[in-house]
Amino acid sequence: NRQEEFRTDFCRTKLLGLERMLFKVLSSSKRSEIDDDSNPLIKQVKTAYDNFSKGATYYDTSFDEVKASYESTHLKDLKSLEAFMEDVTSNFIPKIYQKEAYLKDMLVKLYAACLELAEVLENDEHTGQESYIEDEATYAAFRRVPKFTKHLENTLQTGPIVHGFIRKNKRMSQWAIFAPIRLLFFVIGNFLLKGFSLRCFFIDPISTEIKIMG
Repeated sequence: NRQEEFRTDFCRTKLLGLERMLFKVLSSSKRSEIDDDSNPLIKQVKTAYDNFSKGATYYDTSFDEVKASYESTHLKDLKSLEAFMEDVTSNFIPKIYQKEAYLKDMLVKLYAACLELAEVLENDEHTGQESYIEDEATYAAFRRVPKFTKHLENTLQTGPIVHGFIRKNKRMSQWAIFAPIRLLFFVIGNFLLKGFSLRCFFIDPISTEIKIMG
């Protein structure tokens, strides 16, 4: 059960960091091929803002000024993004929400997400369109992360624990009696990949997905 909790935490927190890291080590020219919906830094900013807006709504606190400033911000324009960040640090945190500790924490997280994006935008301005030798391999790994994440999520055991060790709502394939079959599946998948550079297509085991991304 502790292993399952670790896998769940890894899937829901660490993998997002991996996706951002792969994106940031790409060259500027390769990053420009990635659309906004797949850009993990933009997704991080949008998620942080959504969390703030939900928090403000929950606490019945107006966030009209933050909303207006955010919606007028072009997230791929460095100057526009920096103007929003200035609003956060000079107005929203110290003035408007100075007594709202929980909302201030959310604004700090929003600022941190914007800062990470701004650093990449600034780097793009300085490096131009040069490419890196490792681009193709890094790009391939980056594109595989969403599929790997979905695959991993489908294997997670997130049901409640009863009697101290029994996890409810397991799929039949996750029962202990099927463990030898799962092990055989992993061995076959890794053998095909290592020995023949073959894959099991849509049924790649998690261990094979990790080797492919590595």
